[in-house]
Amino acid sequence: MPFAIQRKGKVISTLEEGEEWVTVGKKILITMPDDPTYSREITVPKDDAEGLVEVWLGGA
Repeated sequence: MPFAIQRKGKVISTLEEGEEWVTVGKKILITMPDDPTYSREITVPKDDAEGLVEVWLGGA
């Protein structure tokens, strides 16, 4: 079941099984530990500079 990354009630991305996320500066970096070459980024909006996001099970 995918995990949803939500910001202010809106789903901005989903995480598939095995993916992990971390906030780095003004970006959310999504990686897959089993594949070090896999990564993708989501830019955090200006008014959310601290990278405040919510992740919950099955929201996608």
